[in-house]
Formats: sequence, C-alpha cells, structure tokens
Amino acid sequence: MTSFTTTIALLSAVAIATSTACSDSGGAAKKPAAEQRYTVCSESYTKSDFTNFLNGNLVIVASHVDHGVSAGKIAGSLVEGLVLNGIDFANLDYSAEFSDGRYEITNGDAVLGFALYFTDTFGDSAAGDVVPYNVFDPNSYVKNLSVTSVDLTTGKVRYSYDDGPLYGLVDGDIHIDTSNPAALHVRVKLRVDLLAFEAFSEGTYAGSPPRQKDQLHIVMTTTRAPLLDVHQQFLSGNYGFSYTGTSYDSVYYAINQEFDDSLFLMGSDGQGGWVWNGNYTSTVAKGDMTLYQSGVVSNLDENYTEYYCDKDDSERIGVAHHRQDLLGGQFEFEDGTNVPYGLEPF
Repeated sequence: MTSFTTTIALLSAVAIATSTACSDSGGAAKKPAAEQRYTVCSESYTKSDFTNFLNGNLVIVASHVDHGVSAGKIAGSLVEGLVLNGIDFANLDYSAEFSDGRYEITNGDAVLGFALYFTDTFGDSAAGDVVPYNVFDPNSYVKNLSVTSVDLTTGKVRYSYDDGPLYGLVDGDIHIDTSNPAALHVRVKLRVDLLAFEAFSEGTYAGSPPRQKDQLHIVMTTTRAPLLDVHQQFLSGNYGFSYTGTSYDSVYYAINQEFDDSLFLMGSDGQGGWVWNGNYTSTVAKGDMTLYQSGVVSNLDENYTEYYCDKDDSERIGVAHHRQDLLGGQFEFEDGTNVPYGLEPF
C-alpha cells in the first residue's frame, strides 16, 4: 500500500476557551466556564465535539486537488507531446508500463493510467477498439531493424527493417538516426487523428503515523475523446477528471466520507503553468452525525466548502472559507460565528 505522505490542508481543531482556576479573597475557587455549544441540524454539540467532527474531513478535498493537479500535469504533457512532437524513443518523458492495452505512468508519487483507442478502422481493428500494441515501443512500428552496410568513406549507414503492427499509424516517414550505427535512434510522428484518449487511476493510500490505519481511496476517470479534442481541451483549461467515488475511511478521526460527485477541470495557462478548477459534493459521517458538503477548489478563485444538514442542500449550517493554498481559513456559521482552522500534516 502506498504511503500517502503529502502535506495537505485540513480543518484543524480549535483550542477550547477555558478559564484558569483561581481564588477570590474568600479563597473559593471559580469553576471552569461551561464549554461553548453549537446547534447543528437541531442537535446541540460542544465546541470540541463539532470541531473534532470538522477535524480531518477536508483530507479528501485537499487530496482531490493534489491528485487532480498531478494527474493533469502528466496527462497534459503526454497529450501535448503525442500531438505536437510524436515519440522520440531515446528521450521519452515518462516510463510507461503496458499491459493489455492499458498504460500506467509514474512520475514521482503521481500515477496515471490511460488507454488509446482507434477512431477509425485500422487493420483488423474497428473504430472504438483499444490499440492493442504499445505505442511507446519502437518494435510496434519497425521490427528487425539492423544495419546492412556502412560506407567507410562517406560514413553513410544503410539499414533494413520489417513493418511493425502499427507501421500504418506513422504520419510520414519513420526517422532513424544513424549517427551511432551500434544503436540506431528511432523517432516517429503519429496520425493522431486516428487515436482517442481516456485516462483513469485507482489506488488506496495509508496515512502516516498516527494515522497509519486511515485509508484514502482515490478513483479517477475521464471521458474518452479524440486525442486532438483532448489537446484542445487542455489548451482551453477544460479537460475534465471525475473523482466521483473517491472515499476516506479514517480510524483516527472516526470519519467516513465519500465524493458523491466531483469534477476537476485542468489545462495549460499558456505560460508553462496550469489552471485548475474543481467542484464536489460529499457525504461525511462521524458517529450519529451526517453532514453534506458542496465546495469549490481552484487556483484562480475563492476555495470554499459549504455544509448542509440535508442532501438537498436546503438547510445550510455554514461555509468553510479556505485560503487559496488550502493551508487554513475560517468556518463561518449562518449566524456569523467564525471558527478558525489551520494546517495539520497528514
């Protein structure tokens, strides 16, 4: 199980205001002040009970951002490279594991799964069929590549090869660099109009001590679309990743939470950076208390999470206003009462 060690923003417990016991002139000790209480969905909760409920339930929200941005960067760079540059097998940006038409790319702690499909008939494959051969393997295009002769006077290298199963997917000529006859260098441009793209990822992550028994289950899918359309969506900042079904089971906080609906839009800002916007609804339960969340995360606008008593979002409790970096903020009840929260490592 992968250790989920990324530091993320959570709602942290707020210190409970209490009075220090002291003596008056008669020597009688004052009793500690009664703890503040909040009414939440017709139930009364102490401040510590309510903040304990809040504490930890934004793990899933902040992870939505962390994984969404990571997946978006990999997918965006991959799609851009395939569309604009083709494949240089000696200088691949990522190492892709391939099995049964599915790829998995790992870049640091980030993992992205994806598949490519034909948009038209190709050989024995019909439109909509998965591409069964690894596009990142030069043998898919040229097989039995070998040097046949070297002219010692001119240095010209002659070579031969057999067509690979994806030879017809090459746009134009196959480029073979013969500067090193002992290691011929292959580059290809692809007929990207014949390819569609779909990304997906699923994994379970454990928290670091003392939350090592917590499990964060990430589910990510995208809509299958022609590769050229995906590229344009990235350019416009509108390529969507769904995180619906992602869940957080926290033994440490005794919280169960799941994204009922979540969409994360990702794209290039045209200056080497990324634009991202996410919205989500979530159900979060602790003991006999169940609340419903609706929120937005973005690197452009205000980040917030609204809390409701009912799934129809008709009875709002309040809203957590997050800083843009998700390192803290203020929870505001409907009556204007504010409860600050800050950063906790997970």
